[in-house]
Amino acid sequence: MGVGPEVVWISVAKAKRGNSIHGRSGVGTEETCQPTQHHGWHHFASAAMVKLRMPVSAYLRAGLFVVAAAAALFAAAGTVAIPGFWAYLAIFAVVMIVSFAALDPDLLRERMRPGGKKPPLALRVFSLVLFMHWIVAGLDRGRFHWSDDVPGWLQGICLFTVAAGYALALWAMRVNRFFSSVIRIQTDRGQHVVTTGPYAFVRHPGYTAGILIIAASGLALGSWSTDMNSFDPHSFASQWIASWNARNVEGVLFHFRDDCWFESPIAKTITGNARLNGKEQLRSYWNAALAQIKTLRFVLQSVTWDASNHTLAVFYQSHTDAGVKACAELMAFDNNGKQMFGRAYYGAAEEAALCTGTLVTGTRGT
Repeated sequence: MGVGPEVVWISVAKAKRGNSIHGRSGVGTEETCQPTQHHGWHHFASAAMVKLRMPVSAYLRAGLFVVAAAAALFAAAGTVAIPGFWAYLAIFAVVMIVSFAALDPDLLRERMRPGGKKPPLALRVFSLVLFMHWIVAGLDRGRFHWSDDVPGWLQGICLFTVAAGYALALWAMRVNRFFSSVIRIQTDRGQHVVTTGPYAFVRHPGYTAGILIIAASGLALGSWSTDMNSFDPHSFASQWIASWNARNVEGVLFHFRDDCWFESPIAKTITGNARLNGKEQLRSYWNAALAQIKTLRFVLQSVTWDASNHTLAVFYQSHTDAGVKACAELMAFDNNGKQMFGRAYYGAAEEAALCTGTLVTGTRGT
């Protein structure tokens, strides 16, 4: 019905799930507009909507990021006639649009400047790695054809997986307005535990989404080479630690090949064998081990990555019922980014330090 000369009041809900003028979640503030006549409605509504939006610079940065991704892919390839790249960029663009349209602006500001500060160096380094990933894919697909024989059906599955990973992340951000780009206790934003949406099924949907996207991105671009060339050892180790802390065995197993093997002195005490073969044996062992442990927390110390042999050494502290131990795990990956084998080492801090040289030099020539 028409507004007429009636008094119009526009309020933005203050609660997390309150109604805004768009019918979406509130932004954490409350605005009350002055009475207006019919002819001023559109002007007033527009002014209220502007208060809900991000600064223009945020939209420009997002748009430029998509354009830069396209430039990295197509410039490296020397051609724009690669449909898979367009599909990949379309997913990327849709993610940006949905982020601005559906997510809490307060969360977007938190993700861009966590705690009001500049993003940490690790995130900026990750962006650089991402661009290197795209450049390698472009060179592979358009110019040198090192390993661009990814079957079409597999590329399609991986494009869907990338899209599903982003969808999961967006769902998590939609229900969790504390989904910051860094790990911090957000007392300034009234942080509390979220148990709805994907959190009802997965403890860390953001990490799960990241694993899906990282695992599928290279093949989604149609390049086998980018799978390990884009490998970020620090990001992988952080996700590995998070999966263990969440007792998410399937998250740890996700990266393993079906014919993998794993060695651990603890495995011998639980299964009778120090060496386990295949994912099924690993799954049974880890579930049995976790059932015996009430307290479990891993703290990442450092990582060592041997790019020439695709081997990663993760050094961490293990906090369990038995106390605190310095531990290390050696992982070896194939050209497709799947883990072929792993070895676990446990001991005192001095013993773990001595293992460093063995782990790093021992990977050469394997």
